[in-house]
Amino acid sequence: MGDENIAKKKDQRNPKRLPNKKYAIKKRLPLRPVEGENVIFVTKKTNFKAQLEKCCDLLSKGEKEIILHGLGAAIQRCCNLALQLELLFSGTCQIEVNTGTVDLIVLSVHW
Repeated sequence: MGDENIAKKKDQRNPKRLPNKKYAIKKRLPLRPVEGENVIFVTKKTNFKAQLEKCCDLLSKGEKEIILHGLGAAIQRCCNLALQLELLFSGTCQIEVNTGTVDLIVLSVHW
C-alpha cells in the first residue's frame, strides 16, 4: 500500500515543467548595480580566500567602504566574508547588512 502512494507521487508532474521541443527556457543574468573597485560580487565558485585577500587589500590601501553583493546560495558566503573582515580589522571596520529583491528575467525561446 505504501509503495503505491510513492509511485503515484513520482508520476505526478507539474505541467509547466514538461519538456517541449519547440521551446527552451533560458535564465538571464541579474542586472548588476553600480560597479567600481570597492564593489565585490561574491559567488559560490570564486575562491573564498582570494575574495578575502582582495577585500583586505582594498581596506589596507585606504578604501573607506566596500560593498559586497551575494545572490541566492552566495548570501551565506557573503556574510561570512563580511564577518571575517570584521575580525581581521577589529575596531576599524563596521558591518551594515541590507537585503532586497532582484527581478530576474526568464526568456522562452521559440523555434
